[in-house]
Amino acid sequence: MKKKCISMLLAAAVVAGTLAGCGNSANPSGTDSQKQTVGTENAGGTDSQKQTVETENAGGTAAEGKVINIYSWNNEFRQRVEAVYSEVKETSADGTVTYLNDGTEIHWIINPNQDGVYQQKLDEALLNQASAAADNKVDIFLSETDYVNKYTDADADVAMPLVDLGIDLDADLGDQYGFTKVTASDVNGVQRASTWQCCPGLLVYRRDIAKEVFGTDDPVQVGEKVKDWDTIKQTAEELKAKGYYTFSSYADTFRLYGNSIAEPWVKSGETVIKVDQKIMNWVKDSKEWLDAGYLDKNIKGQWNSDWNQAMGSKSNVFAFLFPAWGIDFTLKPNWDGESGAWAVTNPPQEYNWGGFLCTRMCWYR
Repeated sequence: MKKKCISMLLAAAVVAGTLAGCGNSANPSGTDSQKQTVGTENAGGTDSQKQTVETENAGGTAAEGKVINIYSWNNEFRQRVEAVYSEVKETSADGTVTYLNDGTEIHWIINPNQDGVYQQKLDEALLNQASAAADNKVDIFLSETDYVNKYTDADADVAMPLVDLGIDLDADLGDQYGFTKVTASDVNGVQRASTWQCCPGLLVYRRDIAKEVFGTDDPVQVGEKVKDWDTIKQTAEELKAKGYYTFSSYADTFRLYGNSIAEPWVKSGETVIKVDQKIMNWVKDSKEWLDAGYLDKNIKGQWNSDWNQAMGSKSNVFAFLFPAWGIDFTLKPNWDGESGAWAVTNPPQEYNWGGFLCTRMCWYR
């Protein structure tokens, strides 16, 4: 029954956006599988997380329990599931438990992403997965694009192939973005996750600043001003002359470079970290932009108070690089001006950002 609930939750999450199903592969011998590997190395320079979950055996005799444990760093996924999953009966006042009509309980284990706390707590739980009681095992967890490959790695044996969950990749996920499929698959091309919130990237800009500096806020015309790196550097000079920063922080542009690296940081069987030339280009360009005054030197990185304040009406930052979810969940809460003040256009380089992938996020059985 628990497996059925998880499969139905996966279907509901795909309707909500996308989510990733993960877990140890079924044990063909018919005995409980207890192999688990939890990696903590951060290959992409951001918080890292991974998951392993004991699977049912082929005979279906493994203890399932009546609790589905879902690990996440905020309540977004819970709210989406509750909005679209018809089997939801009610949720506790503190939001930690969702009750289903058949008596199953979904327990939401929330830890902050900041300083790697979420991944540390998740990895600790996964290390204890084999010995944990049925109602304490990790069933589902969310992951980020930045570190999802650690969980979809076939050698790690922690992410369950989606086909083993009864998902028809052609019929159910045939219209997914190419980058979603690639990022959620192992080196053998086996898709071990899906996404509920990994989106193509946009450039989100202030209309009032565009009108003042360029004489127009039309997305097509503004798009011409930011269409590639050479052009946007010229545009940055225009913005600077009027007292505006093009972007808030050097970290804002990282994913545009990082999404296009050709080689893994550490190749299989090797122990040497290799920094892709595109990452070095980002370092060089970031220094150039900082020295030129196109970025605010006072804003260090992202997800801090200074960065959030740069999205306010008193800020002199022209644009942010966000996918669609960033507009709703990050920009909107920080904006204190009139509605309709922001518009979107194409970025200088294609990129994607978000969860699942295994997201914003990953499912493991």
